[in-house]
Amino acid sequence: KDGIHALGGAFGVLASDDGKFVYVTSGRFRGDQAVSVYRVGADRTLKLAQEFIANQSDLVDFQGGNLLTISPDGRRLYAAGTVSCSLACFSRDPESGQLTYLSTLRDESTGLGSKLGANGVVCSPDGKFLYLALEDASAISVFEHKTQ
Repeated sequence: KDGIHALGGAFGVLASDDGKFVYVTSGRFRGDQAVSVYRVGADRTLKLAQEFIANQSDLVDFQGGNLLTISPDGRRLYAAGTVSCSLACFSRDPESGQLTYLSTLRDESTGLGSKLGANGVVCSPDGKFLYLALEDASAISVFEHKTQ
């Protein structure tokens, strides 16, 4: 409806700290395999701003959209793909809410080799670390964010 193509199987939902944007993953159990961005209007309705549908856009190796997180500085968004055992990484413009796809991590640290991998994801308050829960491995991977 209304040009929206990526909400089938919506699962993870996250609002930006300023309340201006909502981010959604889909496809955890079935449906679309996607990450979407919605702008919160003055009337509090959501307007589609952007969609990344797996293998139909820059987003690759992403299935089973689960939880997502925004870095404390608001400049990164990470989305867990449980079925693909992957972590989709985006840069984020805090003013416009727009995402730019960077890469999808998919290896042992994201649960590759398991039936179900990455599911929960959160950044440390200082933004130096990203913690990724791995469903079948009953483990947590820790990623260190290195500044250049």
